[in-house]
Amino acid sequence: MEKVLFIADQQINTSLLFEKLNRLPNPTYTLNFFNKTQKSIEDIVNTSASVIVIFILKDNTYESNYIKLLTNSAPDVPVIIIGDYNYDEVYKKLPGTIGYNELDAAIKQALEDAKKGYISGVSLPIALQMIELEAKTCTITVKSEHKKGILFFRNGELLDASYLDNTGADAALEIIGWPNASMEFQNFCIKQQKNINMPLTFLLIEASRKTDETQDISGTYDYDDGNISQSTPQQGSIETLGMDFSEETAPAFDFEEAMKEGVLAPRLNEIQKAFAKAIGPVAKAIFKKQVNEWAKDNAPSLENLPHLTDILCTEIDEEDAMLEFRQELRLD
Repeated sequence: MEKVLFIADQQINTSLLFEKLNRLPNPTYTLNFFNKTQKSIEDIVNTSASVIVIFILKDNTYESNYIKLLTNSAPDVPVIIIGDYNYDEVYKKLPGTIGYNELDAAIKQALEDAKKGYISGVSLPIALQMIELEAKTCTITVKSEHKKGILFFRNGELLDASYLDNTGADAALEIIGWPNASMEFQNFCIKQQKNINMPLTFLLIEASRKTDETQDISGTYDYDDGNISQSTPQQGSIETLGMDFSEETAPAFDFEEAMKEGVLAPRLNEIQKAFAKAIGPVAKAIFKKQVNEWAKDNAPSLENLPHLTDILCTEIDEEDAMLEFRQELRLD
């Protein structure tokens, strides 16, 4: 039978409510009571309760810190607050005048939402994209070897992540990059505020780059003001590499300059716009990478632009989108 933990202090008389819940017919959970002043957060987490109900008299700094610490220590456990409390990142807040029937219904719903299901048959990145596409609200517990991390989704948006003492994007990048990960999901999310200010697509690309040693020289992706871009890591100077070239070499292709001015600028911007329409927000990063690759193998000129568009077509998965891309650029 599931365990529900009641937490209060000596100033709050919960005996009547506690007694009535205990007397309900056909109980589906057991009740345990903890005095808040006598038990540590660690003691509470170690009870392995499925749902925690906390009674408070008045919102204050002590109560806020206590509940924040508790929800951070057990983010996969629904916490129900009863009383005057303004902190939003809990499972549910109920008034101090709640009746036992209403509280019983809230506990049962929390127990249902806290049930763990398992995601199998797909990789972690694919599973996360499905959650985003289906606009799900859930908590995903990810395990790999001896590591455990948690991802928080609300309406398909990744709000936060937690791994050890890390939260936000740093924790998300660490978790998403784990190989052979197992996934558990629960149909609730305690997080309300967004602590990751970059799209899931960017996180997936960057996590993949970090875990793929064969792409170490391909550069890193940067996220700035809603745009994803790619920058190439410094490889060191000629002197530090022990090389000496006395011959003149052609000037390096400058993507940013080529997009702003010169004979290629109008057509490159037109191609980039059509490419973004075909594959979405990740287009800018991929476009920059492929243009730089194209410029390495071809003289950057209007005559060689058809080869660039052929390269970009290989990045468009949907045939209809690829045909529309080519037609928009008058390639067919």
